[in-house]
Amino acid sequence: MFLRLNKMIRWPDRDALLKTMPIMFRKHYPRYVVIIDCFEIFFDHPNKLLARAQTNSSYKHHNTVKYLIGITPQGIVSYILEGWGGRTSYKYLTEHCTLLNKLHGTRWYRLSRQGI
Repeated sequence: MFLRLNKMIRWPDRDALLKTMPIMFRKHYPRYVVIIDCFEIFFDHPNKLLARAQTNSSYKHHNTVKYLIGITPQGIVSYILEGWGGRTSYKYLTEHCTLLNKLHGTRWYRLSRQGI
């Protein structure tokens, strides 16, 4: 999924992003330029034990791949991180993605999941 979508996703120009921000979003969150979210995709159990261990999601009780995405206030997907195994925490994905390097003093919001 990352390999196909990454070619279509571009980080928006900061000025254009701020000029086209929805009025209510600009009023309440003027410095926030991206909402970060993670999601998981289920797949069949891998044959190899290491792959099975890396992709086992402890709270979903299935093998999954996790993706982190960034969404602009306008609702456009502006970032996607390559898939990680289901054991990887959302906090780890957020802290180790290159998205945070793009923000340069602006704010972001991570949707809360499972007390993160």
